[in-house]
This record gives sequence, structure tokens and C-alpha cells, in this order.
Amino acid sequence: MLNSENFSSIGDFERQAIANLPPHLFTAWFGGPGHEHQAAIANRQAFERTRLVPRVLSGIGEQTLSTTVVGTRVELPVLLGAVGGQIRFHSDGEIGSSRAAAAAGTVFTLPTGAHFTIEEVADASSGPKWMQLYYLADDELNKLLVQRAEAAGFKALLVTVDNAGISSSERLARFYRGSRTIPWRNLTETIPGKVPASGDCFELVHRHVGWKDILRLRKYTSLPILVKGIQSVADAKLCVEHGLNGLIVSNHGGHALHSLRGTLDTLVDVVDAVGSQIEVLMDGGVRSGEDVLKALAAGARAVLIGRGLIWPLTAGGQEGVERALAILRTELSRAMRLSGVGNVAEVPRELLYLGR
Repeated sequence: MLNSENFSSIGDFERQAIANLPPHLFTAWFGGPGHEHQAAIANRQAFERTRLVPRVLSGIGEQTLSTTVVGTRVELPVLLGAVGGQIRFHSDGEIGSSRAAAAAGTVFTLPTGAHFTIEEVADASSGPKWMQLYYLADDELNKLLVQRAEAAGFKALLVTVDNAGISSSERLARFYRGSRTIPWRNLTETIPGKVPASGDCFELVHRHVGWKDILRLRKYTSLPILVKGIQSVADAKLCVEHGLNGLIVSNHGGHALHSLRGTLDTLVDVVDAVGSQIEVLMDGGVRSGEDVLKALAAGARAVLIGRGLIWPLTAGGQEGVERALAILRTELSRAMRLSGVGNVAEVPRELLYLGR
């Protein structure tokens, strides 16, 4: 049983996750000696290099931590990102994470590689949910997944484009080692005859996906569409040009390529280029409420967390994730008050010293 009083920061959950997880699983997902994810380090360095320059005597009274993201109302600008294989970390899996998000009034993003089906998660949690999609080579499967999500009441479609079905076979081998539970149930129960013998449906992901493929999704759904994995101003401008509802600045938590910029640095450039034309979110490196405030000041509508979801899930299941979100809410509120900010939708860029 989790003693929530023992956890006062996201770092506390990381330390407990290290203690709880087999070493091969922890290093496969989060890095470790000999397996450091350099882009993940760059993400943290960008936040640590950036400083807050608060204003005083602002007379801030009641704070507003709620906002909307592509039409979805959230009570906290911290969304749970799409992390596959959650039952490997705790038996609560995606069901527990979705319920924790609902309790906090924020979005849960169901990964394509989930252990629970779209319908199971929809039935288990009343909170707002998004569907994450790896664009599959079989377009009929894309259509089926998207339309199932919309029918189940999901609020948006998040298409991950920075991995393109290409991942480290060595890392995946460590992740699946000793596992009797294979994710991707939304595929394995739908197309059992097409599932690879390994159970790893990354083999079904389209490796040559392009803008025309993303636009084809408009034929299948009326849901808002966000693209996750934007790492350049040029691609951000193409998101605007192609009429997407939102984009997520992300380098896949450092898993895809190692020699990448920190996402906070990229976020600043992207917002300066397109922020008035499209909703911009970010993930990568967020560990505290102060980090959230920095991202909001840089122009993000909200942030998504991955490690900040899985560490508390590992430590305490649904209760752990609820506690982590409560910590981030408290830290964000405190940072806003000390910085003279009353509304998460109105965080001034002048609050940041980028230290570039």
C-alpha cells in the first residue's frame, strides 16, 4: 500500500520505481548505466538552464489552473501522455492511469500499445480521454481504431510521428524480457491472424508515413487531430499548412534519436513561429510544477508527462498517479503565486530567462 505522505516530489517516485522494477525493465524504458538517453538528458538540461524571472506585488487572488486544449476542458494543464505497456509497471495499468487522470480533471491518452481495450478504458473512467495512434501500414486498421475511439467518447486523436515504427531492437528485447503480458490488445484481439509471432505490433506500423496519410484520417473521424513529435519550425509550419488542430513538441522522451535538442528549446522556437495559428503542447523533461510553468511561459497550452506518469504508477498504481498529479498541481500553484501569475492561460514570456 502506498503511503502518499512519503512522496513529496516526482523524484521520490523515480527512486521508488528504481527499487520496484527489474533493472532490465527500468533501463529499457528510462535509461541507466550504459543506456543513457542523451536526448532525455538534453530535455532536462533545457529546463535546468532556464530560469524564472518573477514579478512581485501583483495582487494575485484566486488562481485559475483550468484551461482548454483543442476543445477539451482540463482542470490542470498537465496531461497524461501515451506510454505503452503500462501493466508491465503495475497491475492497474491504463485503467488506473485513466482513473487518476479523471480524478485530477485532466486528459488520459490511451496508447496504441495498451493492455486494455478502447472500450474497457472508456467504461472504467469518466474523465476526458484521447487516443494515441501509430499510423499503421494497413489503413483499414487505422480507420477501425479511430472510429472505435470516437464511438467510445474519446475527445481527440494524437498521432505519433517521430518513431515511424523504428525502435531499438535491443531496447525492446529488454522491455519484453520475461513478459507474459503483451500489449497492443486493440490490435491482437481484432486481427489475430496478422499479429507478428513476437507479439510486438511495431512491425505493423507504417515506416513511410507522410502528410497525405495524416490528412486521410480526416475521412475517418471528426475528432481534433494533433501530431506528436514535432522537433523543427519547418514541420510546425506544415502542421499549420495542413490544418491540424494542434501539435506536440516532443522527441519521444529521448528514445528515437539521442543527439536531439531539448524540447523546451524547440518549444520556444516553434511558438515564436506558429503559436498564434495552432495550439502547441510539449512533452519531454517535465519533472515539477516549476517545469510546467516554464513550458507555459514558453507558449505551450499544456504539457504531457511520460516518466512522470510511469514512475508513480510503478510506485503505487492509480493512487501513485493521483498523488503525483496532486504534487504537480501544488507545485504549479505555488510557482505561479510566487511569480505573480494568476491564470495558466496568461503566463507571460517575460517570466523566462532562457540562459542560451
